[in-house]
Amino acid sequence: MLAPGSRLGHYEVVGALGAGGMGEVYRARDSRLGRDVALKVLPAHVAANPQRLARFDREARMLASLSHPNIATLYGIEESPGTPALVIELVEGQTLAEKLRGDDGRPVRMPLAEALAIARQIAAALDAAHERGIVHRDLKPANIALRPDGAVKVLDFGLAKAFEFRQSAEGYDPTITAGLQPGAVLGTPAYMSPEQARGQPVDKRTDIWAFGCVLYEMLSGQRAFPGEHGSEVVARVIEREPDFAVLPDGTPASVRRLLCKCFEKDPRRRLRDIGDAGFDLDEQVDETARAAQATRRAWMTPALALAGVLLLAIAGVMWLGREKPPAAPVQFTIAPPPQHILVGPPVPSPRGERLAFVAMSPAGESALWLRPRDTTEARRIAGTEGALRPFWSPDGRFVGFHSNGIVKRVDPDRGPVQSVVRAAMPFAGASWNADGVLLFAPTNRAPLHRVAAAGGEPVPVTTLDAERGENSHRFPHFLPDGRHFLFTARAARRENTGIYVGSLDSGRVKWLLPALSPAVYVPPGYVLFVRDGALLAQRFDARTLALSGDARAIYSGIDHQPHGAEAAFAASADGTVLAWTREVARELQWYDRDGAPLGVIAANAGYEQLRLSPDGKRAAVVMPDGDTGNRDIWVVELESGALTRLTSHPANDWFPVWSPDGSELLFASERDERTGLYRTPSSGAASDDPQLVLAADRTTWREHFPTDWSADGQYAVFHAFPQGRNRGGGMYLLPLHGARTPRRLTEGSFTEWIGSFSPDGKWLAFVSDESGADEIYVRSLASSKRYRVSVGGGGHPRWRRDGRELFFISPDNRLMSSTVDLAGDFTHLPPRPLFTGCGSRPLAWDSNYDITADGSRSLWRCNSGSADTGTVAVDWQSALR
Repeated sequence: MLAPGSRLGHYEVVGALGAGGMGEVYRARDSRLGRDVALKVLPAHVAANPQRLARFDREARMLASLSHPNIATLYGIEESPGTPALVIELVEGQTLAEKLRGDDGRPVRMPLAEALAIARQIAAALDAAHERGIVHRDLKPANIALRPDGAVKVLDFGLAKAFEFRQSAEGYDPTITAGLQPGAVLGTPAYMSPEQARGQPVDKRTDIWAFGCVLYEMLSGQRAFPGEHGSEVVARVIEREPDFAVLPDGTPASVRRLLCKCFEKDPRRRLRDIGDAGFDLDEQVDETARAAQATRRAWMTPALALAGVLLLAIAGVMWLGREKPPAAPVQFTIAPPPQHILVGPPVPSPRGERLAFVAMSPAGESALWLRPRDTTEARRIAGTEGALRPFWSPDGRFVGFHSNGIVKRVDPDRGPVQSVVRAAMPFAGASWNADGVLLFAPTNRAPLHRVAAAGGEPVPVTTLDAERGENSHRFPHFLPDGRHFLFTARAARRENTGIYVGSLDSGRVKWLLPALSPAVYVPPGYVLFVRDGALLAQRFDARTLALSGDARAIYSGIDHQPHGAEAAFAASADGTVLAWTREVARELQWYDRDGAPLGVIAANAGYEQLRLSPDGKRAAVVMPDGDTGNRDIWVVELESGALTRLTSHPANDWFPVWSPDGSELLFASERDERTGLYRTPSSGAASDDPQLVLAADRTTWREHFPTDWSADGQYAVFHAFPQGRNRGGGMYLLPLHGARTPRRLTEGSFTEWIGSFSPDGKWLAFVSDESGADEIYVRSLASSKRYRVSVGGGGHPRWRRDGRELFFISPDNRLMSSTVDLAGDFTHLPPRPLFTGCGSRPLAWDSNYDITADGSRSLWRCNSGSADTGTVAVDWQSALR
C-alpha cells in the first residue's frame, strides 16, 4: 500500500480508493497540471514480467487515444521504477453497482426514464470504442460510474486486454482473467456472453450482450443470469434465457425487443452495432419524456388555468403603471485598444456578461483581451501572445484560443495558460461542451477532431466525404445536449458546401442548409448564419434537428470572410448577446510619393496579396471564391480595371509572384497530393494546367509560398512553414532550372521570410524576428553578411529597379524609404517615412501595397470603410419579435 504523501513521479498520493486483483487504486494530485487523478498501481505479476509490461504499455497507449465524454480517460502510464501505474481520470460519484443496491444492501430497480438515460450514455461509450476497434470485455455495473450531474463514465475500458495472468476472485463480482491464449476465459460471469464463457474469440458483440445484462438489471433490479457460484452462472449464460417476466409492466415494447436482440446466444444473430441501440434509446427517451410531460399537463391544466386568471389580473394592474420595454435591441460598438486591430468579432461569455476578443498590436502581435459588457475598459490576458479564435467554456470560467500551433485555455481571472492539443494553422474553430470535450477543426483542410479539455490525444469525429468533394470541416458549435453539433463543410462542388449536424456518438451527419459561414444555435430555438453578407436567423428544433419557417435577416453588411478561418459573428450561449464585424469593401488606388491619391482602379470586397507586374500595367491579386471560399489568382488591367481569372482549382491558389518579363506567375497551391509551387502564363492561357515547380514535403513543412523571382529569371525565393506552426521555418533559394534543389538561407531558429531580390541579384531584403520583433534586413547571397535596415519594425520590402532605394511598411502602416548603395559592400541611410498608407495595417503575410519600377508611384489595396470595430447587440431577439 502507498501511504498518503508518497509520490510517483509528479503525482502525490492523497489516499486509497480501492484494491483488488487488478491492482490498487489511489487518489493522487498531479503537481504539474494541478488536478486530481486516479492512480492504478499495477500488480506485481505485471511489473515483474518485462514482456507482459511491454505489451501492457502498448495497449495502454492505444487506449489513451480514446477520448469520449462517457469514458473515463486514460491519461498515460507513470513508469516509476518498480511501481508502474496507470494515470486515469478521477470520476467523482458512485458506481452503478452501488446505485443498484439499496441502503439495506438489497437489489433495487431504477425508474424507466433514469435507466434509459444511463443506458443511452453507456451505448455511446461503447459505440465510440468500437469505432476505434476497442472491445471492453468486462462491462458491468461496477465499471460504470455515475457523476452527480447525471453524466455516465465507463471505467477500465479495455484494460483487461492488457493483463495476461490469472487473478483471484474479487468478492461479489469476480473477474476471470486466465490468460489471452485461445480457450482463455476473461470477464465477469454474470455479464459474459456465451462465446466468452466458452473461451471462444470475442468481438464487439460480446459488449452488446453485457450491455443487455446491465440494462436488464437496471430495469428489473435482478441479474439476467443469477447464481451462487461462477460455474452455475456460466451454465445459465450458455443454456438458459433471461426471465423477461420480471421486467416492470410499463417496460416499452421497443426496449423489450432491444433486450431480446442483445441476448441472442448466436453472435451472428445478435445486434451487430451498439450505435443502433443508441438510436433506439434516443427515440424511447424522447417518447418517455413526452409522455411524462403530457401527464403533468393533464393534472396541472385546471390549476394552471386558475393561476393564469389570477396572474393576468395582477399583471394587468402592474402593467398600467409601467413603461413598455424597448422595441429595438440595444447596440454599441467595441473598439480594440489604441493602435491595435480587432481580429474577428468579440465573443460573449455564456451569459453575455463579458466579452473576449483578439487584438493585434502595431508590431503584428495578437493577444487575448477581456472586458465586461457594461464598461469600456479592457485588459490584456497575460500569456496569450499569438491568440486567435477565442471560445468560452460552458461555465464561463475559461477562455480557449489558438496560439502558435496549439489550442490553449486560460482562466482569465486567475491564470495560468494551459496547453490542450496541437493544431496547425489556419485553425478553423472550436467548441466546448459541459462534459469537458473540445470539438475542434485542427486546420482548414481536415475533419473535426475531439479531445478532452484537460488535454490528450485528438480523435477524429467526422470524415471528409471524397465522393462529395469535401475538403474541409470547420466551425464546430455544440448544441444544448452536448452530443450533437453544427459545423460547416466545404466542398469542391458548390451543392455540397453547407452547414451540417453531426454527433459525437456516430459518424453520421445531416445536411441542414447551404452556407459558407459558421452556424450558431441560440435559444429559444434559432440557428444563425451568414449568407450574401446578411446575418440570418431561422427556426431550429435542437431536439429533432429540424429547421422550420424561412430564414429572416437580422443585420446586413456582415463580414462573412469566406476565404478565412475567422468567424464573423458570435453569440452568448443564452442567446441574449450577439456580436459581429462588418464587411469592408476594398479598392485598388494609386498614390504618389507624397501620399496624394491618383485615382481608384477597381473596387472589390476580397482583394488580397497585391503584386504589380514589372511594367506596372497589371496587378496580380488573390480573391476568395464566393462559391467555395477558396482563394484564386486574378490579374487586373490597371488602366481599364478589367479582371482575368488565372486559377479556378477548388484548392487555395495564392502568393503570386511575377516573372521578370511579366509573362508568367509563380504561386503556391494546396492541390491535394501535389501541394507546392506552380508556374503559369500570366495571360491565363494555361491556367487549368500549371506546371509543378516544387512539391511540398508535407511530413516536414505545412506549406511553401514564393515571395520573389530574380531579375535574371534563374531563381525564386520562398518561405516554408513547419508543420503545426504559423511562425518559424525559413527562406530557401530555389533554382528554376536543372535539379531545382532548394538551398536554405535562414541560419538561425528564428523566423525569416518575405524575401525580395535586389535588381542585380546579389542581395536579398527580407523580414526577420532575430531581434525579437519583425525587422527589415539585407543579406548577401554570396556570403553570410547581413545588415539591419529598419528601426522599430518593418515588413514587405520592395526594391526600386535601379537598386538605389528600398521600401518597406512600418508596423503603423507607413510607407518607409531607405536610400541604399549596392556598389561594393551594402550601405544605406536611415529610413524615412513617406506617408501613411490607406486601409488597415497589413498582416505579416498579406501585402497591402507594391511600388512601380521607378519608385514614383505605389499601388495600394485600400479599405473603403473601418474594419477596426465590432458591433454588440443586447436583447437582439426583440428585432425578430
